[in-house]
Amino acid sequence: MPREKIGYRDNLALITEKITESFPESMGVLTTEQVAAFLGCNVKTVLRNINKKYNPLPARNIGVGRNVYRIAITELARWTLGG
Repeated sequence: MPREKIGYRDNLALITEKITESFPESMGVLTTEQVAAFLGCNVKTVLRNINKKYNPLPARNIGVGRNVYRIAITELARWTLGG
């Protein structure tokens, strides 16, 4: 089992708090547009990261016949730290 990076839990808590402050009405999940705004990138970049084979951005497809994704705040925070 690999060792945890130094300061990982502190950084995870910090990023999670920052995301929650940015989107207080989100109830723990974000849209691809909100994730793009937080990361400072295009929505297409977020979608590309969701569909990657290696280290994809964890997301749930809630659309029937369409790609409508929701990303949990905790999963986004872990993904940004490479975990």
